[in-house]
Amino acid sequence: MWTDSEICLHWITSSDTEWKQFVSNRVVEIQDCVVPDRWFHCPGLENPADRLTRGVSAVSLKSDDLWWSGPRWLKSPRYDWPQQKFRVPDEYMQEKRIVVHTAIVKDDPLIDISRFSSLTRLLRVTAYVLRFLGKLGGKSTQTGPLVATEINEAEEFWVKQVQREHFDFEITRLNRGQQIPAVSRIWSLTPYLQEGLLCVKGRLEQSELTQEEKHPILLPRSKYTDLLILHEHNRGFHLDVIATLSRLRERFWIPKGRQSVKSVLKSCLVCRKYSAKPARQQTGQLPQDRVVPCPPFTTVGTDFTGAITVKTTGGALQKMYIVLFTCAVTRAVHLEVVSNMSVKSFIMSLRRFLARRGCVKVFYSDNAKTFRSSCEILKGFKSIIRQPELKRAYHGSLFQSDLHGGEVSENEIESVINNRPITYDSDELDEPRALTSSHFLLPGHRNTGFVPEYFLDLFVSASDRVTLSRRKLFQTKLLKQLWVKWKEQYLLMLKSAHNLANTSSYNNLKIGDVVLVEGASKSKLLWEMGVIHEVIMGRHGFVRACVVKTSKGKRRRAVQLMYPLEI
Repeated sequence: MWTDSEICLHWITSSDTEWKQFVSNRVVEIQDCVVPDRWFHCPGLENPADRLTRGVSAVSLKSDDLWWSGPRWLKSPRYDWPQQKFRVPDEYMQEKRIVVHTAIVKDDPLIDISRFSSLTRLLRVTAYVLRFLGKLGGKSTQTGPLVATEINEAEEFWVKQVQREHFDFEITRLNRGQQIPAVSRIWSLTPYLQEGLLCVKGRLEQSELTQEEKHPILLPRSKYTDLLILHEHNRGFHLDVIATLSRLRERFWIPKGRQSVKSVLKSCLVCRKYSAKPARQQTGQLPQDRVVPCPPFTTVGTDFTGAITVKTTGGALQKMYIVLFTCAVTRAVHLEVVSNMSVKSFIMSLRRFLARRGCVKVFYSDNAKTFRSSCEILKGFKSIIRQPELKRAYHGSLFQSDLHGGEVSENEIESVINNRPITYDSDELDEPRALTSSHFLLPGHRNTGFVPEYFLDLFVSASDRVTLSRRKLFQTKLLKQLWVKWKEQYLLMLKSAHNLANTSSYNNLKIGDVVLVEGASKSKLLWEMGVIHEVIMGRHGFVRACVVKTSKGKRRRAVQLMYPLEI
């Protein structure tokens, strides 16, 4: 192999460990293909490949002997080949390290700003220190509380300190009457000195803005700037990024101000509470009670809703609540109005629900006190079911007589909800109607719109054996069609109803994480803060609940009710 590049030839014939990573990797690849001993140097004037790199016409290339036959010495013995003229002395290949000791003198700051988290406190401490130094020099006799002039002097002291620390080169050139070079990062701002402060000239001289707004003071990103941003943010009652930056630019100009403000506001605890998002977790698998066909209200979830205001028979307004019973399979609902959220009212509503909808196999509810107390009562139902008290006739709830007008509204609401489509409703006229919960509650009813025309003759008032048999056969066939449609258009669509994103996009909560625990109040600022004490894993290795420790003790909460603060 021949090359006219002495640099490349030296790379190839040397050890790959002597070069930087990129060159070293290329040398290894070349040496794997051709051993270094088979590489030789060819002068550039006698290299045929050099013709193409410099550009040559086809006519010239046709009559070029070097291109077709190569250099003349190529056919000669090896000792007549061009000799390599480069040689690197051995002492150049040796790495020599020189240790140099340097001493840098750095003055300690008058005040350690890193120990302050408030601009007001920093300026007050600085003002007292400057007053003390003035008294030592006999320049000040001020006593008593601080005045506005001293606070302004403290602010000017820190602005000059920060500018001198970051823009010392630019300030020195401006003091000498020299121009700032274009390589300076603040050259485009056209800075100038005004009373020892570095200000921005800008292009708003003809505007009606104040002098401070026309020529704001230039501030670099520093600890003092962060305190200033946080101070203006708090003064404006926790303004957002744009509003905080607008207040700052009335007096100061911060390069890349939007990024600086956004970075500082991330450390504001009040804003973090307000903007906190609930912990995310991959959606779990649906329970078997929701995906297996069964009669309506076999599996039920219950909860209270309301309150609503109802006018009684006497004309008085009374606060009422609604007990919501939802079928987990057909999404049908049953509503019961109760006067309060007591255990007795819930038990009475449950009895009315069971009287209309039949027995329930599984009940789901939250951890409300009413449901927990009702559960304890129902557990002891078997031991007292034979007592004489339960043999008395049911007289209805205590407020039943006052709700004659309210029951109509309750039933209408229930009917509207149960007639809502649970599958896709097409815009085409010839497409079948969408499936609703009423199809399962009232199979074959005219209002469901799911009755074929050839079955309409079965709705006659005759009740002979043949008609009843045909109606039973129709009902069985209709229910089968309903469950087939429920499977194809509802159940299979649940796979895409929730976002089953990649598990890597969710971070499991860990022990020691600081979180905001969702409470009864709508304002996040009134919620409790806590630390995760224990995590509870689900079936597939995801955190589903946590034991969080707050000021009121330890409690178990689902991950959806916790808002990580990432402090």
